[in-house]
Order: sequence, then structure tokens, then C-alpha cells
Amino acid sequence: MYILEGVAPNSGYHQLYEQISKYLSEGYAVVYVVESNPSQVASKIASVDPKSKRFLESKALTLIDKNTFYLPKKMNFYGRPMLDEWYGLLSKIKESGSFKGFLVMGMLPDAFFERSRIQKKIVEYEKLVAKNFENLSGIEAICCYTMECIERLPLSYILGLLNSHQRIIYPDFERSVWTPEKSIELVENALNRFFPSEMSKLILRTAGNYADNILQPEAFEESIRGMFGQSAEIIFDSIKAEIKKEILSRP
Repeated sequence: MYILEGVAPNSGYHQLYEQISKYLSEGYAVVYVVESNPSQVASKIASVDPKSKRFLESKALTLIDKNTFYLPKKMNFYGRPMLDEWYGLLSKIKESGSFKGFLVMGMLPDAFFERSRIQKKIVEYEKLVAKNFENLSGIEAICCYTMECIERLPLSYILGLLNSHQRIIYPDFERSVWTPEKSIELVENALNRFFPSEMSKLILRTAGNYADNILQPEAFEESIRGMFGQSAEIIFDSIKAEIKKEILSRP
């Protein structure tokens, strides 16, 4: 899971282009479905790697408009049609050449984050991708999000996304394993802004087996909301701030 801060030059896209160049040079096929204008993306990648045009011609590099690839109707049935689309695309590319493996980068359209019904499907889809992709030999999948879109999600969905990914990729492209314990640490840090440390731990214990609740984020959110009512939103915002600080800065 890789988070971009926006569209500014230092927002993280340049690092993606560098990774594309690196993997292509090592013999991988790359599929990039992160932006909405493939011709502009081709020019940006070419500014990092002038050889990229050759890779486009040989089908080693595939650029697709995310707004045409990802459609809400494909998110039905827990995202199974969307996953099948990926399999079909990779199978077709595999037929066009002999590659060491695949690097797949994707980012859902911004519109998906504007409706709560679709937001829930995002989490379901990512769980499906994690179950089917992350242990496949020869395929590395990088799910990209902008921080703006992440911040539109309720806390339970943010925790759900984090839990469904094995690793977080920091801005310098260093990878770090993500575990429920990491989520618990960030939740405790946020609670410590409002309560003494021991009370924070008591609150989490009162919310139930909080390791299990972090793995079931909606139950965790409901427990905290039950304890604090409307004030829970302040706590949720604090937890979101801790998560943002963690995933946008290398520890």
C-alpha cells in the first residue's frame, strides 16, 4: 500500500516512475493503472527513463486510464469481476513476451471515495486482492491511494485497508510489514493525547479484546462510539492523524 500526497512534483508519483523504470530494466512487465491520462503518463515516465517508449511498443509496459478500467459495476460481488479483469489482462500480456514477473500498480478513481456504499466495497475488494494476489509467485501488486481519498473514509475502513495489506511502502519506497499490533500502537498513541496511558489501555480493554477488534474495525469503531458518543469523532480524528503521520514519514 503506497500513499500519494496529491499531484505536486514531490507527491510520490516520481518515485512510482522510478520503480517502473527499475522493474522494466530487470525484465519485468509493468501494468500501471494509477492515473487518468496514459499519454501524459507516458511522457512523464519518459522523462525518468527515455527507454520507456521501447517498452510500451513491446507490451512490457502497459498504461491504462484508471477511470475506464475501474468501474463501480465491477465492484459488485465483492469485487470479483474486477479481479477477473486483472487476471485477463495479465494473461494477455504474458502471451506477448517472456517476462521475469509482473509489477502491477493500481489506484481506484476518486469518485469511489465519495459514496459510503462504494467505500465499503473498496475494503471488500482489497481483502479479495490480498487473498488472491499477494502470495502469487512472480506478481508484485502495489495498491496506491491519495491521502485526500484516504481521509474521506471512516476510521473503520482505513483500518480495514491497512489490515488487508501485508506491507506499507513509505515515501522513500522502503517497505515495512504492517501488523495489527502496529494499528494498536497508533490507536494507543492517539488515546494518550486525551487520557493517561493506563486509562488508554483500560479504554481499549473495555472495548473488548482490542487485538481482535482492530482486526474487526467496524466493531472497534462501534465500541468507542458507544463509550464516548459524539465525542468519539474527536478520538477518531486523532487516530487518523496518527495513521497519516506514520504512513507518510519513514520512522
